[in-house]
Amino acid sequence: MRPIPALIALACVAGLLLVGLLFWTSSKSDPVELDPVARLAREAAQLPGAELADAPDATVPDRQVEVAPDTAITAARPGPPPAGKERRVSGRVVDMAGQPVANATVYAAAGDGDFDGPALDEIEPDDTWFRRADTKTDAQGRFALDPRIEAQVRLAVRAPGFAPLDLERTISATTPDVGDLVLLPGVVLEGRVVDHAGRPVAGAELRRRRTGASPFAFFGGQGGAVVAKSDSAGAFRADTMPVGPWTLRVTSEIAPDKDESGETARPGEVVRGITIQLEEGFEIAGHVTGAPAAELPTLRVAAAMVRGDTGRGDMGGEAMVIMGGSQRTAPIAADGSFVVRGCRKDAKYRLSVRQESQGARGLGSMMRSPTRSAPADATAGERGVQIAYRSETALSFQVVNAATGKPITKMAIAAGSRWPAPLMDEKNRKVREFPEGRVRYGALRTGGGPGRGGPSAAPSTFTLQVEAQGFLPYEKKDLTLVEGRDNDLGVIRLEPTRVVKVEVRSLSTGAPIVGARVSLEEVTDRPSDNQTFSFSMGGGDGEMHDMGGGDSHRDVTNAEGRALVSSFPGSRGRLRVTHKEFAESLSDPIALPLDQDLDRAVTLSAGGGVVVLVADAAGKAVVGQSIEHRRPGAVAMQMLFGGNDELTSDAEGRVTLTHLEPGLHGFRLAGDGGARMFGGGGAAVVMSRSFGEDEQPAGGEPWVEIDVTEGGAHEVRLVAPERARVFGRVREGGRPLAGASVTLREKGGNDMPFFDQGPKAEADGLGEFALENVAAGDYVMVVSHTGRAMDHEVEVRVRAGENRQDVDLSLSIVEGRVTDSEGKPVAGIRIRAERVSGGEETVREFMFAIDSGDGPVSFGSGGGGQVTTNAEGRYKLRGVQPDVDLVVVATGTGVQRTQSDKVKVPVDGTRSNVDLVLAKGATIEVTCRRPDGSPATPCEVRAELQETDDADSKVEITRGDGKARFQGLKPGRWRVSARDLTADDEDGPAPAEQTVDVVVGPPHQVTLEVRGS
Repeated sequence: MRPIPALIALACVAGLLLVGLLFWTSSKSDPVELDPVARLAREAAQLPGAELADAPDATVPDRQVEVAPDTAITAARPGPPPAGKERRVSGRVVDMAGQPVANATVYAAAGDGDFDGPALDEIEPDDTWFRRADTKTDAQGRFALDPRIEAQVRLAVRAPGFAPLDLERTISATTPDVGDLVLLPGVVLEGRVVDHAGRPVAGAELRRRRTGASPFAFFGGQGGAVVAKSDSAGAFRADTMPVGPWTLRVTSEIAPDKDESGETARPGEVVRGITIQLEEGFEIAGHVTGAPAAELPTLRVAAAMVRGDTGRGDMGGEAMVIMGGSQRTAPIAADGSFVVRGCRKDAKYRLSVRQESQGARGLGSMMRSPTRSAPADATAGERGVQIAYRSETALSFQVVNAATGKPITKMAIAAGSRWPAPLMDEKNRKVREFPEGRVRYGALRTGGGPGRGGPSAAPSTFTLQVEAQGFLPYEKKDLTLVEGRDNDLGVIRLEPTRVVKVEVRSLSTGAPIVGARVSLEEVTDRPSDNQTFSFSMGGGDGEMHDMGGGDSHRDVTNAEGRALVSSFPGSRGRLRVTHKEFAESLSDPIALPLDQDLDRAVTLSAGGGVVVLVADAAGKAVVGQSIEHRRPGAVAMQMLFGGNDELTSDAEGRVTLTHLEPGLHGFRLAGDGGARMFGGGGAAVVMSRSFGEDEQPAGGEPWVEIDVTEGGAHEVRLVAPERARVFGRVREGGRPLAGASVTLREKGGNDMPFFDQGPKAEADGLGEFALENVAAGDYVMVVSHTGRAMDHEVEVRVRAGENRQDVDLSLSIVEGRVTDSEGKPVAGIRIRAERVSGGEETVREFMFAIDSGDGPVSFGSGGGGQVTTNAEGRYKLRGVQPDVDLVVVATGTGVQRTQSDKVKVPVDGTRSNVDLVLAKGATIEVTCRRPDGSPATPCEVRAELQETDDADSKVEITRGDGKARFQGLKPGRWRVSARDLTADDEDGPAPAEQTVDVVVGPPHQVTLEVRGS
């Protein structure tokens, strides 16, 4: 048994903080009834014309490039879908000439909207967070599989010699075939992996790092899909690469990870002679003491590089563990010895013993396996390191009935130092059965340790929650645990409370219903109770499990159709009963007795069915349109995370809902936008709100209502905006630009990161792109590319039908050199271009930064690309916006942010000698403490420069030890403030703050006392 790691809770809370900015999104058309929609024949996708632009052969220094003679660069209309047995998802994989591609690998998962998550081939096959299916095509290129979807399916196709294909399709129950999936020729990369001395490296894995992937693509991934492995001579062949820029991450046991990048220009290229030389790897050797011999085969030593001495600049201060590709692992021999190989020269690592057998897969690659030691710091090359084995930290106790002393065996347990997390099994299901009432909650993390501030951090205090039907919830706060032990809390006595006994039977047969979900929801007069959040997580059984509290008020009916839930004595409540084969039952408010139990009988009917037909004003079916559904009782639901393709129109423009409870239901088109995370059915965050009988959600369109009757088959028709197809070709300097990202953002719409930016496509090897199922309207087309310094934006008006929008990008370049105050070149400085917006003020885009071990990576609303200076301090920004005022901005570790004077570059011109001189920056180290001296985290810590025209502001989030660090500050007076992120903004205490005069030199220490809500 194991808890959900804190990382999931943090990610979900962070997402909710962002999504909380939005409540109900509005549609732009009035849903009204229209004439019947004619059944439409399914249209096969057609690739735009694919003539190859004239271009000279690409040249790569020290590499041989050729165009494969057997690659046909011609386009063909895909043929009709193959006949055969109907499956949930089927289709055919063909090349550009329409010939079948046999033995191609096809992956499928539930569609996840516009969120750019991990590629399907990056997901571990046995990952319990994401669910995918995969198969191979037969000799005719056909495939069939069942990825458990309703309308939208996400597909990925991989075949040697072809570029990767990733796409989404909308299907229906009667047309589950996606037609022909056309593969374009890819490129082949061939070469050798050698060590620092030029000797071949065997067994190195080469992973394709996707260009332009979302920052959250690491969920479920291992840094990219493996596309090749080096043989005994160090040779490799990567034959599933797309045209355009490429990055291969090379991982080897003997050397630090290495990223090798390049760019190809034409489909069919074979790039030979690539030599990837790894830097010298160093070892850390030692012994693990005190570990039971029986556990040694399941233990590994994990060594994570720490900030402070990474060979990338002195960052000073207390080390902080870097997550990501810098972590190394090693087995432990029978005598307890270990050797961690492939460490970076002079780098510091934090070592710990971890229980490999309990480590999660896939998304769990970002989750730490249970720790079995205190952390030990070592430097690459060090030997004789001693790591003392430590049993896991756990809570153990027995739960009994306070009135009778008898054990309680059915309950839900949650514990945690920040947010209590439910106790889960290895398949991500809540543990609910506990023989003799005995509970052991293991793998708890306390105080210091890897990633949590090191051994100097103060011990964490824990909260324990126990819920069982028929008993008052139990909560114990401020528990201080002894690390490496089973912390026995003895006997926990739950006080009995009044209950509601529910018997659920079928209306038609009178038979008891097994497996019905019963919940009692309190009804109050507080307006805030009209809005609720729920967080569900997919388990290995394919079901979604509620992750929030309130388990004592929920139950599942047994073989006799009976369930028992705790009451809200003296209050009012509603009983909600659901089952996938019956209509939901929601009672009117019930008065709950203060001093006695209550018996209720509930009968479930089969309910009625509704087919929602979505079409445009001309009667043409609209596919992929999301709708909103309001159930009787004026309850509306919005899916914030995870997607909900049950409410998405299929390939025939239909949304089919069955087993609806009789009563007045409402339907309307959902507004565009909203966040999408955790694709593939891994998790869902749902917000629901109940309204008065005559109340409509703010900003919403009117509902189309229908009175659903028992056994009735009803039809609702909604008018959606006319749909269009936008296609074209992206060129740069007259040549096709493969790998360019094309996004349509609604004009005047939201451009914040993490939120739906609009339809998105990637240009293929011919520079061609196609955006399907686009609502007609005014948009801003945003074209970006990893090799270009700035995004290209152009306003477009999309009309119904076919819209061709070619994009010709200029090759305007800014280049220069970066030196320090003594005139010496500075390498590794990050350089980007920003457009000036009036006077000397530059556009400050919303940015966020993470550090994965390879230096901070920024992403945000239109930040464009950035480059780093080379050993001579030189940089080149390719693809800046021409004929506008720009500034070049330089940032780096320990140096002040510096920007150039205004520059203007002509179309396809080059502006040289835009040089920058950097000055060292000051550092502030902030420690946030609670009144009792314990670390305050998570806190938002803000540093703002005072009494100057330079409005500089920086924000960090505290680590587990309550610390944050600001570097590269301009000398002057800075105001530092900290706000508890767990406190209510309105009712919580004012942020703690302090003003400090900062100068370049040793870090300035600031301690803030932060009070919670």
